[in-house]
Amino acid sequence: AALTELIIPEGYTLMRNQTFFGCTGLTSVSLPSSMNQMGYSTFYDCSSLKSIEFPDGITVFYDHVCFGCSSLEKVKLPSGLTRMGESAFQGCSALAEIDLPSSMTNIGYGAFKYSGLTKLHIPDGVSRLESHLCMSSRKLKEVKLPEDLKEFGKMVFYDCTSLNTVIQADGTVHYEEFSLPEGVESIGEMIIMECPFKSMHIPSTLTSIDIAGAACNHLEQYTISPDNEAYEVRNNCLIDRSTGILFSGCIGSVIDRSVSIIGKKAFYSCPKETIDLHDGITEIQNEAFLNATPSVIISRALTPPSLQTRSFNVARYNGTLKVPASALDAYKEEWMIDQAGYLGWDTAQWSIQALKDGE
Repeated sequence: AALTELIIPEGYTLMRNQTFFGCTGLTSVSLPSSMNQMGYSTFYDCSSLKSIEFPDGITVFYDHVCFGCSSLEKVKLPSGLTRMGESAFQGCSALAEIDLPSSMTNIGYGAFKYSGLTKLHIPDGVSRLESHLCMSSRKLKEVKLPEDLKEFGKMVFYDCTSLNTVIQADGTVHYEEFSLPEGVESIGEMIIMECPFKSMHIPSTLTSIDIAGAACNHLEQYTISPDNEAYEVRNNCLIDRSTGILFSGCIGSVIDRSVSIIGKKAFYSCPKETIDLHDGITEIQNEAFLNATPSVIISRALTPPSLQTRSFNVARYNGTLKVPASALDAYKEEWMIDQAGYLGWDTAQWSIQALKDGE
């Protein structure tokens, strides 16, 4: 018969790797207080397991300890746990809450990816949020960021479509604002894409943003600490101070006159209906409008800005490009071809027309 319940007697100290791997009928397990080591993938894909209490003697979880435990509703973690391995509770879609002990300093890649968590309070000793930490945890509404936070990996909260509240270590609550706390130095790619945040705050300490790291398709504005020396915000455009490149735009942005280059993925997934490029724009970098959905793109420069591969790989397959009348032929030649940006690719229905007086 399939294993459904298990009581491990006192005296056992070690749970070896993959001990209950794929035991899909296991509904309950009792672990002894003597246990102090838990191997990787111990309860991997135990899809009927509903609750588990880990002994306090365990200080480290290795990778995938409860990966795919889709019925898991209740977990008690060891009070002295310091490290949680990769994908520890990935796919635990029934797990709505989990209390992380204050002793924790490291939470692994994708630890709560595809989970059912509704809130997550991260202990103050954690200095880096690893990539994909809570990716696609669509019930997650609230997260408390740790006091020692310095780094975000990639896609930490990507596709957390209910996440709209950030609590700082001092208890300050930010609703619909993703406020990066002072002390954060770097953020990875697309950390809050698809989250319903309306604004994003850049602290003075932030000096490194990965491509599209500050992008979110719901953002309406950026705010920034006046002491930040790496970036500035003008007309809701996040601009790299050292290069003048527009690093990221949002729904509420107007491209500032100081910008001459639209950076890589600057308008990634931006839902703006009209993109207006002033006459000082000279270059549009790779995938600047990837997955964006403009129906109108205006370029006012008499000389078409240079493009890179897929500069205009937009999600909307129809629209209108408006350019100065005297430059119409130049734009047709340089922009409306397959090799230079996709505005003119075979499946697109983009048209090109001259700007009218006063437009």
